[in-house]
Amino acid sequence: MERRELQTIRLRDGRWLRFRIDGPVQLLDESASRNSIPVIFAFHAMFLSGGSLLQRSPPKDYIVVCMNRPGYHGSSPVTIGEYDYKDFSRDVEELADHLGIVKFSAVGHSSGGPNALACASYLKDRVLSVAIMAGDPEYAEDAAKEKIVNGEKRKEASASHGSDHGQETTSSQDPDDFEGNVTTWKDWFLGCCLPNVMRFVPIIQVTNGLKNDFYLERRRYTFRTEEIVQPSIVVLGDQDSIQPNEIGIKVHHRLPNSKLIILKGVGHNQLVRDNILDMVFRRVIELQRSNISPPVPQGLLKTLVDNRGDTEINQEIGCEAPSEQAQYVLEKPLVTISSSGEKTTKKYVISSHSGTSPLPPCWKCHGHGKKYEKSTKDYTGSVCAVCNGLGTRPASQRSLEQSQQPGVIQPLRGYPISHPLIKFFPDKFAHPRAFQSVESVPEHLLPRVGELVASLGPSDWRIYQLQNGNKLTVDDFICAYVAAQEMLQRGWSPAQNIETSHGQPLLGGVSVQEAASLLTNAKADDAGASFSHADLGTGCGSVLMMLAWAFMGQIRSVGVEAQDVSFGCLKRGVKWNTGSDGSHLHDLIRIQKGDLRTWDGDDIIKAPYPLITGTPPYFPLDSFVASQNHEQKIRCRIPTRGGASDYIRTAARLLKETDENATDGGGVFCMVEAAFEKASDAVSGTAKECGMKIERRLDVITREGLPPRFSCWVMTKPRITHGTRDGEDENQLPSFPIETMTLRNADLSRTKQYSAAMECMGWVDFETHDKSAKV
Repeated sequence: MERRELQTIRLRDGRWLRFRIDGPVQLLDESASRNSIPVIFAFHAMFLSGGSLLQRSPPKDYIVVCMNRPGYHGSSPVTIGEYDYKDFSRDVEELADHLGIVKFSAVGHSSGGPNALACASYLKDRVLSVAIMAGDPEYAEDAAKEKIVNGEKRKEASASHGSDHGQETTSSQDPDDFEGNVTTWKDWFLGCCLPNVMRFVPIIQVTNGLKNDFYLERRRYTFRTEEIVQPSIVVLGDQDSIQPNEIGIKVHHRLPNSKLIILKGVGHNQLVRDNILDMVFRRVIELQRSNISPPVPQGLLKTLVDNRGDTEINQEIGCEAPSEQAQYVLEKPLVTISSSGEKTTKKYVISSHSGTSPLPPCWKCHGHGKKYEKSTKDYTGSVCAVCNGLGTRPASQRSLEQSQQPGVIQPLRGYPISHPLIKFFPDKFAHPRAFQSVESVPEHLLPRVGELVASLGPSDWRIYQLQNGNKLTVDDFICAYVAAQEMLQRGWSPAQNIETSHGQPLLGGVSVQEAASLLTNAKADDAGASFSHADLGTGCGSVLMMLAWAFMGQIRSVGVEAQDVSFGCLKRGVKWNTGSDGSHLHDLIRIQKGDLRTWDGDDIIKAPYPLITGTPPYFPLDSFVASQNHEQKIRCRIPTRGGASDYIRTAARLLKETDENATDGGGVFCMVEAAFEKASDAVSGTAKECGMKIERRLDVITREGLPPRFSCWVMTKPRITHGTRDGEDENQLPSFPIETMTLRNADLSRTKQYSAAMECMGWVDFETHDKSAKV
């Protein structure tokens, strides 16, 4: 796939889309640099082609994807009146998927501006930042409905960059059906006369695209500009005679997170000069990470107008490359590891989460560099101990190195030949097996740069993690194990009648395919055939998927997660293990992106839930110094978006109530929290406040002789009767049994209790069995 070569893909409905890729290297070259490269999708103006957004010299540190928008220069025409901005966004998404690009910025010039906004709205999880270069406004919304055309759009066609030529195509839509849109002679010329003239100029294929632009720009958008939250810039030229500045400023004011740049001595078509394009592209790359503006080309004055005021800042500086790599980038060949341990290299285009860890404001001082003082109600205290006054928490060298490592699929070890359970599972893995095998991984499931596809624990199920991010830890396992034991006590039994070497029942359900059939065909009135489960703050999916494995065929789970990077890992982990990504109606595991504090449950797997789990971040916010790793890891360790009390409050809203006269045991909530007095008091207080009953607490000791490290709390929600909850005494402090579980002996060997719990959940304790056996 050569850079700058005109290429074509076939879209979902059979249309053809032409595009070019511009960048520093041959994108599929095995010897290409593996440095992370930011990606920008750029959309051309009316009449022009993607070639108008190519610079004369390819950029050295970012990649631009320039498409010929539908109806222009060889890209198939569309049906006018049916094709809208949402359809365009789907075209862009399809092209991004074709190239393996997950995250990118969107830039639009003139009539390409509304298309860039549409992508930001409909592809909000993929578009990181936006730039609008003298873009058309929403004429139907704004008072300025007339687009002032001096010399019309013919000037754009005479820009310094040419068009792509090919065979003329036409639309089945009547091209003269525009009477309802014509309000001035200029509209008549642009929307009616000029397109018909262009039909007889075979080397300039713009008729369908021009008419569609004209049609869409004079109707209300199918999205709301005010709801676009990505950081954005609006770039104008003060000598623009085609698109007056007041129109562009209207677009700027409607964007909630926008900056305005007005370039001195620049006209409409001059916005696509090389030095200005380079400045705009670098600006949107920088906006992916922060609000720090990259330099403007030397000799140009920029005017920044902040939405919060009218202060203008004029500065003249040289043009340099951003000092850091963008958060989401295009990547090169990747090393994977097969089940036999053999390294292989696959050649393809795919994106990574992070060339480097982001540099967010310090979570403690929120970027001020000083402690918050209650007396002044401001950050005027002593130097922040977390960031040492820097205001940011930079990534460590080790974290940077991990983020740039090739993605890895770890080889798995099944049951060793010496293991007692090998006789039940000659394929060396407990059932159910993962849907996806490592021998035939599709490209969309291959790990990206800086990622690790590791063992989830049970059988051959997998979990996607960042190499410098949060990992599956023992508190996740304990939460899942305790929850599984609670459901066993409530009458749910494993599908396989097998005992572990410790005499416990081996959990594990039917195959994924059987489970899908059972749950899909279950009768609506057969409420006892399965139970529902909600996992709060799901992260990469450890607890959610461990319980799904344990009760496959009897459980339908839903998880909610707020972090973009964790949700992306979660989605692919669910896809690997169950064959579907959690977004479909009948998926065994459904996932939703959202804040657990305001989440009201799933529309399909509905509350109330018989089982809710949660592993909130539990390191103390007032004393913990976060490690210099990816921000994802920090948010998983400290409660920046809610802690244990928030998990309890949500569980109280969504948990199935317990009736002391019922036989099903009601609902149960299992949650981990740090094992120190202040945390325990907070949990007890919030539980009482929310009407939750603490049934028991399991204190976990990581090594014999040490104090408990964390606790797993088990709660129910008694039904309210006559003003009080069943079994509740308003005047009595809550009391509950406290149990302990020690994970390792003084010599660091695993305890029998821990080893038994592992085997019950489908894990293998390799410390007590032959470690040499590999799949």
